[in-house]
Amino acid sequence: VIFTLLSQPISESSRHYQAFSVRQTMASARNKSVFNPDRKTINVGHLEREITRDVASYHKYRSEDGMKKRAVHTSKDYDEFRNFVSVSQLKPTSGRELSTLFRGVAGLKDGASSTNAKI
Repeated sequence: VIFTLLSQPISESSRHYQAFSVRQTMASARNKSVFNPDRKTINVGHLEREITRDVASYHKYRSEDGMKKRAVHTSKDYDEFRNFVSVSQLKPTSGRELSTLFRGVAGLKDGASSTNAKI
């Protein structure tokens, strides 16, 4: 959250609000034990988890936002738009990954097709 707020350009009208948000975020981070009980050292493990969570949240937001901007022009109805946005985090599967999916599956014999396999 802190990095997102600081990386965005700040307009004159929102400067006060964003400065308040940064102070509030920093204060809430202190209350959630970013600092060790002695209040002189930082709990690095907690800070890493918090930053990792914020970075993942930011990437999810960017992915969904990009997909919304593309899907709004190509979708026929709201259900199709919603489906596009809901799968925006998925990555394509390569042919190599698909071929290793059924490797060693019981019931596949030499020459048997994977479409006829019982899993």
